[in-house]
Amino acid sequence: MKYLKTIILFVFALSAERAQAQVLNFNSLNNQHVVHTQFGLNQGFVYGIGYSYLLPSKRPVALRAGISLPMGQSIFDDVKVKIGAEYCVYRSENFQTSVSAQAIYRRMENSRVAIQNVGTELNLSSGIAKSNWFLLANMGIDNAWFTHLAHSDIYRREVFMHVNDGWYGPFTSSLLHYGISAGWSFTKGDVNLSLGQLIGADFNVKPFLPFYFNVGYNVKM
Repeated sequence: MKYLKTIILFVFALSAERAQAQVLNFNSLNNQHVVHTQFGLNQGFVYGIGYSYLLPSKRPVALRAGISLPMGQSIFDDVKVKIGAEYCVYRSENFQTSVSAQAIYRRMENSRVAIQNVGTELNLSSGIAKSNWFLLANMGIDNAWFTHLAHSDIYRREVFMHVNDGWYGPFTSSLLHYGISAGWSFTKGDVNLSLGQLIGADFNVKPFLPFYFNVGYNVKM
């Protein structure tokens, strides 16, 4: 159903740009608790906050959760929540490679439709990671497994009266993303910048906003 894929990719694009990643430099982490703050600019300001807990294990593992919202009056009309973990597969004095997996809940509402979906996000991050700065290449896939659509009276009146509401799935759409993250690390924090490209996994449907841009700050505690 092309209509469903297009509308989900639209939601993907709006949410992925503002909460693309909670960037961790494992070579600068001596703390178990990290609070992430980030914001982006694209058709308005958006922001996110998250938390990571570094497990006391030989190989670094971070449990994490986060939420992103738009700046405005109806903030809960557009929300994205993530929970998952990041595992540092390889780490040396100047390099790191990590993988992460997260469960996602997304909600968006406008005058025509309210959309909810649940899915997963898998990411691979690798690059230079020193104690005071880092430059990482990122790539991943964001899958929407089940999606619920609730159309408004405006949509039924102006577009299609007999449109069906309800849940669709499993696997209603997916989005690939790739880009870079760079930053500076300090004793009690990190400043980071992430940017990249978004594209539908079938390479035929492009999202409404085919890129993401984030500026973030991590507080180490």
